[in-house]
Amino acid sequence: VVPEGLSMHSESSKDFNQCFIVPNLEARGDFDIIAAFENLKTSVSEDGASGISLGIILTDDLSTHCNLYRGMVRRPGADDRQTAHLYVHRTKAKEARQAWSGNIAEESNSGRLRLVRHGRMLHCLIAEGDSPHFRLVCSEEVPGDSSILGGIRLIVHGHASETSVVIKNIEVRAAELSGPATENPEQQLAELNQRHLQQRPGGQE
Repeated sequence: VVPEGLSMHSESSKDFNQCFIVPNLEARGDFDIIAAFENLKTSVSEDGASGISLGIILTDDLSTHCNLYRGMVRRPGADDRQTAHLYVHRTKAKEARQAWSGNIAEESNSGRLRLVRHGRMLHCLIAEGDSPHFRLVCSEEVPGDSSILGGIRLIVHGHASETSVVIKNIEVRAAELSGPATENPEQQLAELNQRHLQQRPGGQE
């Protein structure tokens, strides 16, 4: 933890590596998720990728994973690409299906990643720095009746790379929102203290 937010770091000399934060939330129906970040630093070897993602895992039959990515891609013989795109992985299909959409040029090392579902459409957007204006990366059709059950993820990942970033905050709005992260922390602490006292001999301090 740093004054600006939560610092994340991932490093891999050869293989793919990732670390992620999972807010303890359950979202149902339409939703709007925004993650603000700053001080994004990417470093890649001769052939690799380095970046961050705002991800969700839906509860449909195919267990659809959607990751909105901002980062750098380097391939031998090609120019480096600073990009934003959507990665979709339907993990429970008969043959696991993967797709990449968007691939717009994006070089800002601070900004906001945003995922918005309205009905059966998932809209992926990005804003640079402190700009109030979002750019559309792409839109993807997803199951409209699926939920996010503990499946919101802030991810730092890469292949043959080093990545670091500060996550400033995350905003989650949904038709239905529940889970421990929505509860009053002071009330939770009081309940835990009460349980602790009841478990002690005599039920007193």
